[in-house]
Amino acid sequence: MPASDPGDAPTDFAGRLAQAISAEKKTQSRTEREARLPQGYIIRLLGTSEKGRARQILNPGPELIRRLAKYLRVSYEWLATGEGSMRPEGWAATAFEQAVLFGRQHGVTELEIELTLARVRTDEGLTAAEWVGLFLLIGRGAAARETARRAERAARPNLGTRRRRGAA
Repeated sequence: MPASDPGDAPTDFAGRLAQAISAEKKTQSRTEREARLPQGYIIRLLGTSEKGRARQILNPGPELIRRLAKYLRVSYEWLATGEGSMRPEGWAATAFEQAVLFGRQHGVTELEIELTLARVRTDEGLTAAEWVGLFLLIGRGAAARETARRAERAARPNLGTRRRRGAA
């Protein structure tokens, strides 16, 4: 069975932590560094030594689990207890997709998203917050300019219906 199959869900914290790290394609040391944990802490949470031998597992508190869940983009409930879905509701695979979900929930229009995409490539490695900022900065500004241009064109008299000089 594939690892994503619910039947393969780990029953212990260490297994869920290992699955979350793997799903994010991160290393243990990168997870420690970016989640601001002491060096070697993940190994102790997983209950293995660097040589693969069993070690005493640390019991993480709720704040540590919350920090790891946020960093690894998994639900707190799943990481702590194994209950519920691994990914939080509304989760998206990329920063761009997260930004689109967030933007739509907070009034960013499809036009603003499209106008931003016309100027910025999705593979530029931006965070979700940076994407939302671009939607608001580029998209909203461009959308406002486009709306103003359309209004200006609509307000102008139709120049194509002018009478020719000397015509009756």
